[in-house]
Amino acid sequence: MRVLLVFLLGLSLAGGELVDKCDLRNRLMTALSSITDGTEPGRLGVENIVAKIVCHVSQTSHYDTSVVNSPPSSSHLKEKFYGLFQLTGEVVCSEGDKDPSHTLCEMNCSGLCDRDITDDIDCILKILKKMIKDGYKSDPKFLKMIQSILGDCRDGQVSNYFSDCP
Repeated sequence: MRVLLVFLLGLSLAGGELVDKCDLRNRLMTALSSITDGTEPGRLGVENIVAKIVCHVSQTSHYDTSVVNSPPSSSHLKEKFYGLFQLTGEVVCSEGDKDPSHTLCEMNCSGLCDRDITDDIDCILKILKKMIKDGYKSDPKFLKMIQSILGDCRDGQVSNYFSDCP
């Protein structure tokens, strides 16, 4: 009981929150419908894209909004991954006092690690819009991030991914 209390207290002090899978699905479905105008985005379809994103969240941040991960020391990568969606700092947000206006989501990375996931979802929408607009002409770091978000889970894994959601 003490361990659970200490864990929960640590979460509340860190400013993070655990997000419910079904709630995240609903919020992403609503957000994605705003950019698709009722049409299916390519062969994947909205439900499948949302399932892939939520599966990525499950595997990388475990639905915790406060997670910040660094690449392994053996990796040639230097950027950190932030928040619920584990977005690449170098591409979507600025760290510390750097000007965020030169990043895709025009925000400080700390904004991806708080309890409010509205700006995180807005950032995911910007990422998807850029992918739709620029396709494979995008920066390699951006493409690697997209590949990670949409490629973590195979189609077979996502087909019944939300079967436990109302």
